Amino acid sequence: MATDWHRGYRSLHMDCSVNVDHPRHFARRIVLAVSLILAASRLPIAAAAEISYPISAVAGAEGAVFVADQELPGIWKVAGGKAEVLFQAQKKFRTPLYAVRCVTVDSAGNLLAGDAATMELYRFGTDGKPAPLTGTNVIRQPIDIAVAKSGEVYASDLENNTIWRISAAGGKPEKFAEVTAPRGLTVAEDGTVWVVTLRENALVRIGPDGTVTPVVKTRAFEFPNDVLVDGSGAIYVSDGYASTIWKVNSAGEASKWVTGKPLSLPRGMSWSGTAMLVADPRARSVFQISPDGEVTTVVAGAAPPPPTPSQPPKAATPTAKPSAGAPKATAPSGRSPAPAPRGSAPGGRDTTPPPRSNRGGK
Repeated sequence: MATDWHRGYRSLHMDCSVNVDHPRHFARRIVLAVSLILAASRLPIAAAAEISYPISAVAGAEGAVFVADQELPGIWKVAGGKAEVLFQAQKKFRTPLYAVRCVTVDSAGNLLAGDAATMELYRFGTDGKPAPLTGTNVIRQPIDIAVAKSGEVYASDLENNTIWRISAAGGKPEKFAEVTAPRGLTVAEDGTVWVVTLRENALVRIGPDGTVTPVVKTRAFEFPNDVLVDGSGAIYVSDGYASTIWKVNSAGEASKWVTGKPLSLPRGMSWSGTAMLVADPRARSVFQISPDGEVTTVVAGAAPPPPTPSQPPKAATPTAKPSAGAPKATAPSGRSPAPAPRGSAPGGRDTTPPPRSNRGGK
């Protein structure tokens, strides 16, 4: 098809030298221009040149950082200050990593990724290709994944309100605990699983036997995304709507640790030594936060496009009032019209807003 493209371009360029005022030459230029556009539409689309919507990041071997990008869609590998595509998914629903949600590494250093499009977790081999970890569709919407020291993999499933446990070798998931509206999770050194949620008990811990204990018993966060625990037992929560990383003490009291610019919509978090990696899709960047709260940029994607100028509101069109006694309009069978369904944006982006009571409630 590249031959068609170049041939059409040359023909169009040469045709510019003729007398375009003549109807026959003008018509020919139109036909050539249309042919050129059609030829271009059949060319393969190149991979995105920069990170666009990073939602999760994890440190790998030899200083590499792996970034899940919902706009790609797929996963980037950042090394030596440069980002290259590790895996680009097909832009087709129900294909691997079309709706990638999270990444981590297992106890052997292999990259793991969770995908909502295929309802599966994947492990990357040395060939750079993802292989299904469970072979089932049990985990309906894997929002986050974490790995214990034992090698067991835990996944939070927003659709099933469940925390799943999978053996290090993979296989059928086992229901570990039920948690309403779970988001991010992490596994502490002692094996305790910590989960942030979109409900009243905003932060819970889960013991080895699956017992769920609320730690933050209110909606202390505006929209919690992920959670980490450091070596001292301090807990950190990323809050997208508040542009904040919160720090929670042993009494369950939350205080703002890092807030505001450059953070905009902090989402996935992970440890890179004693520093914290934070993926921020609105800033189109992955940041690193030192133990003293200093924020630096690991990788930055393309600058976001400028906002579209707002249009002036249209004048309201007066409507006639119904006459007295006129019947009210109803949907068929007397039912009220159903609201439009909520869904995902093109490319599988997770756009579901939190319950209204979560917006700013504390």
